[in-house]
Amino acid sequence: MKQNTVWKKEEKCLNLQKKFGNYDDFEENKSKNPIIANRQCVYFTVKDILNGNDYTLLEVGPGPGHFLWALKDFTKEVHGLEYSNEMINLCNSQFENSGKKVYLKQGTCTDLPYKDNEFDVSLQCDVTRHVGGCWESLCEQIRVTKKYVIYSGPSFEDWDVDEPFEKELAKLLFGINVNRFNFELDRMKHTGFIKDYYYKDRPNKKDIIKRKILVVEVGK
Repeated sequence: MKQNTVWKKEEKCLNLQKKFGNYDDFEENKSKNPIIANRQCVYFTVKDILNGNDYTLLEVGPGPGHFLWALKDFTKEVHGLEYSNEMINLCNSQFENSGKKVYLKQGTCTDLPYKDNEFDVSLQCDVTRHVGGCWESLCEQIRVTKKYVIYSGPSFEDWDVDEPFEKELAKLLFGINVNRFNFELDRMKHTGFIKDYYYKDRPNKKDIIKRKILVVEVGK
């Protein structure tokens, strides 16, 4: 299913929503949905950071809004940046009777329409694997975030020099290039632009693609 088709047709958005299960199912995953199990790692990482703090949360690419919905009670405010107006409408509809307002804007992950240091915490999960621009998107998250950046998606650690150039380029664009990320993040840490960073693994039934959660302690 091409991503543009999902973004432009409401029925395909709804099918995507069903794929991720119920909006409040991240905590227990009673259905044992393997997709939810994979995303639970991200959910609990963000929840542990938010819990007990009066933080504002931005999610880049919330889609139908599962993470924002599941995390809404642990935040001061929930914000989302989405490319698709159809997804924005779907996400808004989930919050209509929730007692919590969601603040959504339309835009792209490599040019966030927010001020520097506007949010306490920002989250992005499996977005740039569809559109590319991983490092540029992460830099934008760091720019608009004061405390913690959570960034997750496919990762590539073992590079095969015999692979064609096109495959290497695709890895740079659509996955977390761990070597490059570490090099650039170490430079940011050395200059004091960030405090620290670490990775967590996400389970995946496909051994070909590993998924990681990158947590950056910005500490501005």
